[in-house]
This record gives sequence, structure tokens and C-alpha cells, in this order.
Amino acid sequence: MNRNQPMRQYANQSQSGTISSSGLRKEPIDNLTDRVMMIAQRVVGAENQIKNQASEIKLLNDTITKLEKKIENMALKASGKEFKKPTTRPSRKKIVEEEVESTSILDEGVEV
Repeated sequence: MNRNQPMRQYANQSQSGTISSSGLRKEPIDNLTDRVMMIAQRVVGAENQIKNQASEIKLLNDTITKLEKKIENMALKASGKEFKKPTTRPSRKKIVEEEVESTSILDEGVEV
């Protein structure tokens, strides 16, 4: 081709070689893959929500048990009978002391 000749004009750009085909077209399997991934995200979200609700139910059951015991003790006390000693939580000071002891025990075997 001579440099002085004008460039050819093509009616179809794909014939000119200026357009390259890319693999960005979606195949039918891509639509299926996208749909499966959306369903998987929903399943994971539902699973997390169920786990949160299960832990909340466990916490509420523990609270119900403690309150039932408290009501039973109040009824026994009101009737003049001996009542059961309620379960108490350890004090914050005792918890901190136990944490310090457990960390000091772990630190004894470690040399820096």
C-alpha cells in the first residue's frame, strides 16, 4: 500500500480490524453461576441470623431459669419455709483476681 493513498473506508467495522472481539459476552453458564452465588449469599446470611437467634434463645432460657428459681424462693420464704440459696455471680474483683492468677501461671513457663 502506498503512503499517499487514502485509507480504505469499510462499511463494517469488524472487517477493518479496528474492533477486537473480547470474551466479555456472558455465556449461559455465567447467568447460572451468578444466580447460584446470590442464593449462596442468602443462605449464609440466613445461617448467621439463625446462629444469632439461637444464642439469644439460650440467653433468654438462662434468664427464665434464674427468674423461676427466684420466684420459687420468694414463695418458699413467704410461706415461712426454708428457701434455697440463690445462685450468685462472682464479684468483679474475684474475676479480675482469677484473670491475673491465670496469666501469671501462663507467664511462668515463658522466657523472653
